[in-house]
Amino acid sequence: MKLNNVSHIFVISLLSIIASSVSADTIETININDIESYANSHSNDKPLIIHLSSNDRGCGPCLIDNGGISEAADDLSKQYNIAAVYFQPWGSISKHKELIKKLEIRGLPTTVIFHKGKLIASQSGMIKNKTKVFKKFLKDTINKPKK
Repeated sequence: MKLNNVSHIFVISLLSIIASSVSADTIETININDIESYANSHSNDKPLIIHLSSNDRGCGPCLIDNGGISEAADDLSKQYNIAAVYFQPWGSISKHKELIKKLEIRGLPTTVIFHKGKLIASQSGMIKNKTKVFKKFLKDTINKPKK
């Protein structure tokens, strides 16, 4: 089924509403310039997931992925600290070239994971089944028994 312009605008608006309903209790919105200091202070007791995205209607994948991180945050908040950085407009991320390189950002949305102040994972693009993926990552890397 092909969407007409009115349907397309409705769907994007609906995604925008869903994206803006991020659970304030489990996801803290932080400023792009504070990522490193935030990671240093919030990734020692448990890993820190930072979701880099946008609520801008120009980034459809961002809007879809924002809902997924909200759902995952509700399930993962005991195992991970979770924060988000939202770029407005979504193209404004290109102004942060050093950070793009350092965090291995290839586009939005991107999810990065810090542990003990160090970047341990970076994934650009949407991640399906976030809760399952992050729980497996935690089990396979962070909580893996030492040999």
